[in-house]
Amino acid sequence: DITLTRNGGNIIITGRVNSTAGEDFGLTFNAGGGNVTIGGAIGDVTPLEFLQVNDAGEFVLGGGARIENDTEINADRVAITAPQGSVVTTGGGQLRLLPNDSSVSIDLGSPANGSAAFSLDDAELAMLGDGFSLIRIGQTGATHELNIESARFLDDLELNGASVNLLASSVAQAVNGLSVVNGQDDNDITINAQTSFTQGRRAGLVAGRNGNITITADEIALDSKSR
Repeated sequence: DITLTRNGGNIIITGRVNSTAGEDFGLTFNAGGGNVTIGGAIGDVTPLEFLQVNDAGEFVLGGGARIENDTEINADRVAITAPQGSVVTTGGGQLRLLPNDSSVSIDLGSPANGSAAFSLDDAELAMLGDGFSLIRIGQTGATHELNIESARFLDDLELNGASVNLLASSVAQAVNGLSVVNGQDDNDITINAQTSFTQGRRAGLVAGRNGNITITADEIALDSKSR
């Protein structure tokens, strides 16, 4: 395994990052508040065993990523430019996207007037491929405000925050609300909201074929016209 550490300076890799065939090779970045930029793809020839990013200002991925086990990104901001469905696990690992600050807001799916620094827009969500055992967004027990519009995932999803708001779509689009539908997969949605969960008008909340939806919150406001 390789660990790259900087105390506030930026870490920049201009090309691709690959493992060695026949070996388990993982990569850890200890950014110390600096940015981590990978200009090319990760594991496009030989997958990495794991990818761990700690305390990054901004994590920038300029290509796809093939990781055998878990990927965890701890950062203030995330920016991904990759082909659709190219950020994947080859061995059923988890994807954990965690803001450094437990109180910052999170935007998913390009919500109208969204202003959160930690955000994944529609294009970035489409870059996440199929096969993760779990996608977790937000620190466990954190006080994030999550605002979600037109967000689709292909695997089990866990959202953590103080308030989770599923917004009514501002424009007509393919996914209204939040969906983890992926063929015949029994994908689940778990929402851990410490204070409130609010579902906007006709903002769908849709699990997989036989999947479950679990919402934990002090206050839950559902839209009677949604499913």
